[in-house]
Amino acid sequence: MKKSFTVSTVFLFTLVSSFNVSAQYNKPLTNSISPNLNINKSSFVKGEVFVKFKKTINQNSISALISSNGHQLKMINELSDYKVIKFSNSEKIEGIIALYKSDPNVLLAQPNQIYEIAAFTPPSDLMYKKQWALNNTLSPSSDIDAEKAWELHTDCSLNNTVVAVIDTGVNYLHDDLKNNIWTNMAELNGTPRVDDDGNGYVDDIYGWDFIDNDNSPMDTNGHGTHLAGTIAAEANNFSLGTVGVCWKASIMVIRIGDAAAGKITSARLVAGIDYAIENGATVINLSLGGPRGLLAEQNVITKARDNGVILTIAAGNAAANNDLAASPTYPCNFEFASYGETVNKDDKLDNIICVASLDDDYAMSSFSNFGIKNVDVGAPGRKILSTWPVSTTDFISQGLYTDPLSVLSGWLSFPASPRWQLTTQGTSSLSVLSDPSGFNAVYGPNVNTTVYQTFTAPVADALTVDFYKLIDIPLQAGNQDYTSVVYGIGDVVPAIEMSFTAGSRTGGPYGNEIPKDCMNSTCSFGAQLVSDGNTVVGIGVDILGFRIQAHNFDNSAYAESDGTSMAAPHVAGLAALVKSYNPNYTYKDVVESVMNGGDSLAVLQDKTVTGKAINAFGSLTYINKPTGVSGSYVKK
Repeated sequence: MKKSFTVSTVFLFTLVSSFNVSAQYNKPLTNSISPNLNINKSSFVKGEVFVKFKKTINQNSISALISSNGHQLKMINELSDYKVIKFSNSEKIEGIIALYKSDPNVLLAQPNQIYEIAAFTPPSDLMYKKQWALNNTLSPSSDIDAEKAWELHTDCSLNNTVVAVIDTGVNYLHDDLKNNIWTNMAELNGTPRVDDDGNGYVDDIYGWDFIDNDNSPMDTNGHGTHLAGTIAAEANNFSLGTVGVCWKASIMVIRIGDAAAGKITSARLVAGIDYAIENGATVINLSLGGPRGLLAEQNVITKARDNGVILTIAAGNAAANNDLAASPTYPCNFEFASYGETVNKDDKLDNIICVASLDDDYAMSSFSNFGIKNVDVGAPGRKILSTWPVSTTDFISQGLYTDPLSVLSGWLSFPASPRWQLTTQGTSSLSVLSDPSGFNAVYGPNVNTTVYQTFTAPVADALTVDFYKLIDIPLQAGNQDYTSVVYGIGDVVPAIEMSFTAGSRTGGPYGNEIPKDCMNSTCSFGAQLVSDGNTVVGIGVDILGFRIQAHNFDNSAYAESDGTSMAAPHVAGLAALVKSYNPNYTYKDVVESVMNGGDSLAVLQDKTVTGKAINAFGSLTYINKPTGVSGSYVKK
């Protein structure tokens, strides 16, 4: 996306962005989906399409139209023009999209794309002195100059500045966050179980949960709470803890990912962004992404731009060049505004800031994506200490999830055949469960096998199941082979799909949130390999590790994490700091201050649009200082 900013001359910047790009995606999808296009089903929700209707058609007519096509309406929000439509597995998604696109009452129809979160989450120590990104005592020039900025301003809640974290939710009861959470006063002071403000969401006091479709967007994963702490962990509230870029703020909580960072789809992402816009967000942080630029997402980001809302988005953790046609990443790659099916190439989307990751010595992080045309700035993203929502314990762990390595034991195969086989590999005696039997063997057509175990799971705020897998399932046109994580209630062969994957992948984990029906109950969990009659086959699936984890809320937990996901909220916090300090700034003024107020860095000169790392003090002082706003800084 291209932007013009004035320093002493005019520079033309190209802004694009991304996040963790999975190897399952091997080519871009154009904005117009042809009915003849073979869509990789593993990157979309099975049996669903995402449709936007014209405002001229009422809800009853929409329901009647969908029913007449033999399909079902899956409601997001009755007031929304966007609808998720379910269809049978016997119908092809290409034909369903073509059917709805041909209807004069439809503005757009597309698959319900699945997004992936980009982050790593190893635990670490506490305290502000560990937050090198804000104040680097070992390498003083390698931080965002937060302390100098705090001397000018610390309160990002001023002037109705609101930061929406659209992610896995936030533990809004955390000791370091509870006083910095956005509050919908109409709902707080209204009548319980009534939509007091008429926005279509009942009792949405702190935000909304688009996973469970309720008003409790609590985070059982960790990712979203970590982002929120980077933006706005409260300062000087107790002896142990962290501090955010903003000492005070208003964090709007929007949950679109579950405990395993799964279920992030086009429908949830668009609904989340739209909710943030409609409820007054100034800045939206998106530490996520997918491989294709679809129109519904582009439409809602255009709506954000038209409402003066800034989006900060992670560049991705694939060490990839976002400028290459082979590895586009979205929403960051959106360049032009769009309305319905129309993309206006004369109208730039200049409200996106794409963020690469820097280490604590200000080298570019080895995992970070880059792009001189498509990634804008660098920000700290390695060893970032922040708030964490839960304490986590292993209920069961095998293989690579144990140290020393343990054997994958107790597994049953269905059908009872030699397809799944347990072997050991390498000098470390790595335990591998493979289908087809034999490490690196090739599976054939018409395969449907499952390997599984049965457990009585504990009671917890959330449970997750993880498989560490190597996957080789070709993505050639016409090939519908896939592997899935499955579960079943009771001592049964599991058959209910939790997620499915195809492509060539090395490593994992592949995690899923366990349904609440399985808490304190007997359930089975397993992996499935399915192939069609096509002769295109691959090596299949090798399972190297398995674990079930229990997650319980902990309002005083902290963790260290790596990723461009961790870099983006530093920019979100800075954008809020600039906007709240300069209430008359437009979104363009804020973006210009963030982009041009940074420090030139050699490692970013051929990797990003600006060649700069963000600098909080530089951005606050980039354009004229405001009057009538003061801030204070207290050294910890």
